[in-house]
Amino acid sequence: MQALTSAARALLVSGAESLVAWPLARGYGRQSSNPSLLPRNYAHGLLVVLGVTWLGAVVVALMLRWTTKEDAG
Repeated sequence: MQALTSAARALLVSGAESLVAWPLARGYGRQSSNPSLLPRNYAHGLLVVLGVTWLGAVVVALMLRWTTKEDAG
């Protein structure tokens, strides 16, 4: 049950992160005449942040499962 809760929280956080980063990742507002606008690869950054979020959710779910098994037996 804790794994489902962890996944639901990660999904909620991922949605918020994606919503905030979407315009940057898509490059809205980028102008070829001004290369200093949006100078980074924001799509790659979004993927890294989402990966870290889900990795954290898996770690928390495993820790909760491990501690629950120890308490039960």
